[in-house]
Amino acid sequence: MPGRVGVNACCDTVNRGVAAWKGRIYLGTLDGRLIALDAATGVPSWEAMTVPAGARYTITGAPRVVKGMC
Repeated sequence: MPGRVGVNACCDTVNRGVAAWKGRIYLGTLDGRLIALDAATGVPSWEAMTVPAGARYTITGAPRVVKGMC
């Protein structure tokens, strides 16, 4: 992440964990993306922007898988 996105984090530039489910590792980023990595290779499977463009939001908490959805 570019250092400039750290200004959006209210409570420090941290990552409080990841989720593992069905061969993928899920993580949130300081620029608001949710990313899924293949657990065996580390190659990104997909990513999604979870906040409006230009918004000052972050994802610092660990993702959760509930009823088959992350």
